[in-house]
Amino acid sequence: MLAPGHGHLYPTFGVASALKGAGHDVTYAMVGQPSFRERVEREGHAFVAVPPSPAEQREIVEAGLRDDPTLAGIFGGLAPPAVAPLVDLIGSTGARLVLHDMASFAAPLAAAIAGVPSAHFGVGPSFPEDAYDAGQRMAPMWEQWGRHPDALGGMFGLAYFDPFPLSLDNPARSLPVPRYPYRPDPLGSAVELEALGLPRPPWVWVTLGTVFNANPEAWAHLAEELKDLDARVVATVGDGVELSSLAPFPPNFTALSFVPARAVLGGAVAVVCHGGAGTMLGALRYGLPLVCWPQGADQFHNSQACEAAGAGVTVSGPSELLQALRGVLDDDGYRSRARQLQEELLAMPSAEECARVLEGLAGLAG
Repeated sequence: MLAPGHGHLYPTFGVASALKGAGHDVTYAMVGQPSFRERVEREGHAFVAVPPSPAEQREIVEAGLRDDPTLAGIFGGLAPPAVAPLVDLIGSTGARLVLHDMASFAAPLAAAIAGVPSAHFGVGPSFPEDAYDAGQRMAPMWEQWGRHPDALGGMFGLAYFDPFPLSLDNPARSLPVPRYPYRPDPLGSAVELEALGLPRPPWVWVTLGTVFNANPEAWAHLAEELKDLDARVVATVGDGVELSSLAPFPPNFTALSFVPARAVLGGAVAVVCHGGAGTMLGALRYGLPLVCWPQGADQFHNSQACEAAGAGVTVSGPSELLQALRGVLDDDGYRSRARQLQEELLAMPSAEECARVLEGLAGLAG
């Protein structure tokens, strides 16, 4: 089960494909947003919608972002209506393991009720204060189901799968949970660039992710700042944002809706982004330095971790982007450090190795 968000969904496809290749059925349980269903089914997996409805989910998450911007404050309200349907789903599918992300608080409780193990598949950093806070705030829900509350809200279960290389700070490593590293692999496969509307490489990739990407003013400021860059810019605005609703982009920009990360990273020389974990790790997976303009959530931590590792620069606003990007492109030290992190990422266990660990946790090994 995953919290609503493309950034929570896409990182799981590699291990899901590996599990399917090993002969296992994979079922995704998420809020019933059509774009999630379409993407999961395109990958060849089953999709089951669980409460709340997409409209209710948006209302709960937006209220949390506004009034209580903690992990449990934003996502905790999604859990109570999902527990019973998840218990039924585990029983009807004969599931042997429940894999969930940091914000799916219904999943570990449903697994405990159904008597199957659960594990945390990290899609970004996890913070101890959020884990313990979630444990306290989710405790009444566990008690209502006759279960002794878990100190960490059930967030980690039998194991935590960590996509961050050791050179990038991840606060979750201070928690007393078994940890397994795994190599994050960007979404997509080798495709014809022309069919995707991409220009001839090289380019700088610009993205604001899939949560904070709908602000026309942010795109206007970004485009204005980078119009004088002596390089081609590929800007992907994300699903759900109409290109026609944005101000015209300058001549050095190619603006597109959605492009698989693997395709756009393959022709890039640097990445300008929001500091989302998936984008940041994808860029480093290709040895690319970053300029991060964080907007919220874990993006401030990710950006600072990347800067501390010497592979990028963090800016506080669009007026700093051009100078920061020129600095990253002109200073070989950023690229050198990004390539060191690339080597570290490539040495991490693959999706297939991760799948074998999951088989062991589920009692399916051998």
